[in-house]
Amino acid sequence: MLPILFDLIHWLTVLAMAAGVVSGLGLAGLFLIRKTQPNKWSNWLFAALLIAFSLTLLDKFLNFTLLTKRHPSVLVLPIYLSFAFGPLLFYYIKSRLYRHFDIKRSDFKHFILPTVQIALLGMMTFRSAETKAAFRTEFFSPFYGNFEKGVFILQFFLYLYFSYRFILHERYALMQKKKTQLSGRRHVLVVGWLKRMVKTLFILFGIHASFILTDYFSYRLFDLNLQTKLLFSVAYELSFTAMLAWLCLNALFALHRRL
Repeated sequence: MLPILFDLIHWLTVLAMAAGVVSGLGLAGLFLIRKTQPNKWSNWLFAALLIAFSLTLLDKFLNFTLLTKRHPSVLVLPIYLSFAFGPLLFYYIKSRLYRHFDIKRSDFKHFILPTVQIALLGMMTFRSAETKAAFRTEFFSPFYGNFEKGVFILQFFLYLYFSYRFILHERYALMQKKKTQLSGRRHVLVVGWLKRMVKTLFILFGIHASFILTDYFSYRLFDLNLQTKLLFSVAYELSFTAMLAWLCLNALFALHRRL
């Protein structure tokens, strides 16, 4: 009975991850062709955020389903874009808070890490299967330094924090304007929506980060590889999938309300 139950949990997780990838990419396409926004950057940045999350989930999907073992050529692909989440979210928030927002040349320093990540993965794409396996172990594995995961947790946390601070600052400004009847109802709605979106994303990210840290320290301290345990592996992947699902729900809300 237990093997059947574990198989069911495994395939439901596979289905959830696949649905997340398809939904994220589909909604990103809708935002790319959308024109009803206060400035040109908003749709592009939100679409890019959905694409980054979706492609990263696709990379996780390939590993979770063991397709990377059966097809070593897809072991390393330039689709793992974890360093892009923070900057894209941060600038999307700014593009919605400030009507005259524009990305300046000086802002591109925030995209140095994502660019290096894509370039590095792109170069490794054309290497041998043995080289890819060694790179994946040394760069991504939680058992050999966990460089990428450590940078990801710190970086995304900081961008979430500062995004939330910008929202609270704008919310306070709106409360002051409300006293003089100068605040627009639409902008108040947008700020409230962004606050809920980032706050919940913060919580979901905290859950995912706790799985990353548990995975790391369980091996370092107890020599226990939790990724070999189905229930932990499922919870680990679904905690990431939940972040993309939340962004997709917010994308649908924005499209429905024309925000």
